[in-house]
Amino acid sequence: MSPRRGKDWEAFKAEHAGKLIVTLDEMNDAEDLARAVRRDPIAAKYLFKGEAEVSFSWEWPVGRCKARADWVTSVDGRLTLVGLKTARDCRPFQFGAAAARLGYHLQWAWYQDGWREAHGTDTAPRMVEIVVESEAPHSVIVYTIPDDVLEQGRGEYQDLLIQYQECQRSGDWHGPADVEQVLTLPSWVYGADDDLSDLGLEGIR
Repeated sequence: MSPRRGKDWEAFKAEHAGKLIVTLDEMNDAEDLARAVRRDPIAAKYLFKGEAEVSFSWEWPVGRCKARADWVTSVDGRLTLVGLKTARDCRPFQFGAAAARLGYHLQWAWYQDGWREAHGTDTAPRMVEIVVESEAPHSVIVYTIPDDVLEQGRGEYQDLLIQYQECQRSGDWHGPADVEQVLTLPSWVYGADDDLSDLGLEGIR
């Protein structure tokens, strides 16, 4: 495969403008992930029928807002917004930690509230996330997002909107810290003293 640089690459991109360019390995990986998701009986229940990549927008005091649901369907008579994410580890505790770190709970609440605003309804859609592991054999878990997770995400994104409005009003787009900080490293960086002595480095501090 030719490297993704240089005149030939630029000419190839121009020739296929507007298209997603992937390698054969990337395409094969994507097909493996899709097969794994489709084989899962719980995921298949949500994917049996519906509409993909549904965009919607709404107006809030902060301005025009938008979102795009991966999949919209109706299951057991209830409208459901379905997301699809890959993860290194889809198990509940591990994915929950990743979701908190990456702010997925803000996204779920944003989508749910935005859908209600965009469609003028008081009925909240069910939020579901299909998670598939990126490495073979591509284990799959389907998560229903509960109200407490949505409430946490809602509170956090609303705080961010307030901060955004204040920055707009004042013109001061400050960073995450207003004063000089002392750098800290994660705890796993620091080894025990006997580890240093084993290396003959106990005098180095």
